Amino acid sequence: MEDVLDIYAKELPEDEMLICMDESNKQQLQETKIPIPMKPGQALKYDYEYKRNGVSALFIFFSPDQSWRNVIVEDFKRTLEWVRHMKDLSDVHFPHMKKIHVVLDNFKTHNPAKFYEYFDPQTARRLIEKFEFHFTPKHAL
Repeated sequence: MEDVLDIYAKELPEDEMLICMDESNKQQLQETKIPIPMKPGQALKYDYEYKRNGVSALFIFFSPDQSWRNVIVEDFKRTLEWVRHMKDLSDVHFPHMKKIHVVLDNFKTHNPAKFYEYFDPQTARRLIEKFEFHFTPKHAL
């Protein structure tokens, strides 16, 4: 826990930055009944019944120091999507940064060694050297 708290408190050099990253799933719903029209002074009324249209994965990146955020919607929340978005973070959004400190949870896909499974060795090594990972503890007491 101290590692995460330390990185939040640390003043980083201009060529380094802090990014917080997390994922979430969002259920996609479709109404099955037409909402009851509004009347003056009343809100639109929806029936509780709906049709489930699958789930989307949200990848959320946020820099508290630079007021920057990026939310990406995907069909899946797998290692492939994670490594792609981490590469984009490095090469598209912040190519000028020497080091990117990433605070993230210990989800099984968040393994820097996975870069070698999806990228050539030079790219994987470059990404591993650019990122410094700070994993939140499973239980912070």
